[in-house]
Amino acid sequence: MKILYIEDHEQLAKTVQGYLQDHGHEVVWADKISRALEEMSNDRFDGIICDGTLDPKNRNDGFRFVQQLLTQGKKVVLFSTMRPVDVPEGMPFVWKNSKDAPDLLLEKLLAL
Repeated sequence: MKILYIEDHEQLAKTVQGYLQDHGHEVVWADKISRALEEMSNDRFDGIICDGTLDPKNRNDGFRFVQQLLTQGKKVVLFSTMRPVDVPEGMPFVWKNSKDAPDLLLEKLLAL
């Protein structure tokens, strides 16, 4: 599976990217929405993982981007520290604070 991972925290991005690659997936990392859009215009992805807030000055920008991608029929999972009760029902979501977060991300992506 070719995955676009949108995450502004480099260390977390490298950790999750390594986990997904160890499980046989190709992962492209983008640290902001503009970079993600550039990657999406140049390549096709089987799934997208997106942080809920990529720009601290624009809270929940990643969440809004996920909503937009879902309306376009993209296979996308919100990966955030948002409280699960604040995530709309039906939105694919993995809570970053979950001890099994990498496994859950992979499970959600493969289920889409």
